[in-house]
Amino acid sequence: MITICAVSYDTSAAAFYFSTIAEYNEKYTKRLPVEEYEIQFIDGDNPKLFSEAVICQSNLEFWFDSLADLDDNSDAGMNV
Repeated sequence: MITICAVSYDTSAAAFYFSTIAEYNEKYTKRLPVEEYEIQFIDGDNPKLFSEAVICQSNLEFWFDSLADLDDNSDAGMNV
């Protein structure tokens, strides 16, 4: 399992933690109108891959759909 944190660029808004794209979407929707978050890897498998893929708000769904199950040291991510 992975733990990711969404930290708002709006300093008056609270950060939130999530482990799935559905959980992210639910918590994101509850916090509207705040829209922009920095996405930070907190704990779990594949920290290197998360960093190298430059995961951010715009490609977060790609992480969960295509990369999260790959091993950090696998070359399989090169073909995605």
